[in-house]
Amino acid sequence: TPNASYISVSMNDNHNLCYCDNCSALMNKHGSYAGVNLTFVNRLAEEIKDEYPNVLIHTFAYFENRIVPTGIEPADNVMVELCSIEQCFSHPLEECSDYSGESFVDLLKGWAAISDTLAIWDYTTNYANYASTFSNFEVLRQNLRLFADNNVEYIFEQGNHSDRSLEFGELRGYLISKLMWNPYMSQ
Repeated sequence: TPNASYISVSMNDNHNLCYCDNCSALMNKHGSYAGVNLTFVNRLAEEIKDEYPNVLIHTFAYFENRIVPTGIEPADNVMVELCSIEQCFSHPLEECSDYSGESFVDLLKGWAAISDTLAIWDYTTNYANYASTFSNFEVLRQNLRLFADNNVEYIFEQGNHSDRSLEFGELRGYLISKLMWNPYMSQ
């Protein structure tokens, strides 16, 4: 795809990570597994930057990769996408810690401080029970404002749109679209 604007190089959607001596040393050096990931991704970014100056290497800050590393930053042509999967989504991210006690806001601010291009993969529904009503409409606005205030450039909002849904998926999609244009709107 010669016109691609980014290429995604990320961990799998699981917790199966390498803990060989080299990876463990990088993880210890940088204080998180994200250091292992960024070492690899930055090397790829360096290899392609001259031939493909307008292409970003995309990678996830997800599960073990979400903790902001020390002593390493994403290259200029690397886009980090922080995922909020560990959150509960029923109240604003600024009022919530994930299930491991990490503050998403601290993670967001940490990644924003070291990343030239930051993206968010956000979740907007109750994954434990798709069929129940999930009235977090005001939460959506507060979270999108948080992202805008922290210079997030790209947002993917994953929700539930299915025939079995009672959670107003169409309305939620409409509101998210409007808020992505203007997260500071009043109504």
